[in-house]
Formats: sequence, C-alpha cells, structure tokens
Amino acid sequence: MGHGQSQSHAHDGHPGAAADPGGPRVALRIAVDLERCCGSGMCALTAPGVFDQRDSDGRVVLLEQFASKNMEDSVKLASENCPCAAISFGDVVLREQGEGRE
Repeated sequence: MGHGQSQSHAHDGHPGAAADPGGPRVALRIAVDLERCCGSGMCALTAPGVFDQRDSDGRVVLLEQFASKNMEDSVKLASENCPCAAISFGDVVLREQGEGRE
C-alpha cells in the first residue's frame, strides 16, 4: 500500500467494497504508522469516523481498517494532509468478507 494510492469499485456487504457482479470485490484498506505519527490531528478532523487520537499523546487511532464508500475521499484527503505521512491506503481484493489481499 502506498501513500496516495486509490480506486475502489465493488460492494459485497463490506463497508468499503462496491458491487461489480461477477467481478472481484475490492475495498480501500487504510493503514497508519504510529512511529511516523506526530499527533497533528488533521486525520481526526478530516475523517472523524475513521480516525481518532489517543488521549495520552495525540497519536492516531484507526477506527476502521476499510473505508466505507462515502468516506473514501475523506480518507484520501486525510492522507494527503498528514504532515508526517503516517497514513497510507490502497485497494485490496477481498477473498471473503473481512479478509483482503494486496
């Protein structure tokens, strides 16, 4: 997964997947790097349903591993606006609900 990679298309009941009858199920998977996180809070402000901050040090807390279709743009914007480049995302093909591979 790379910083700024994206495209999501299919829906299978998984919040981040979109429907493509007969095609692969694809979802936008989000990852955070706690070592890189500087606690700016831009992610939590940009996509509050996906990111939060730890009370102890302000570092990112990932609330959702997969972005729902309506949150994809916010997740991408949060990644772009992160001053520490601590957020990455990318498409994954879902083998079964809740499982992904890159």
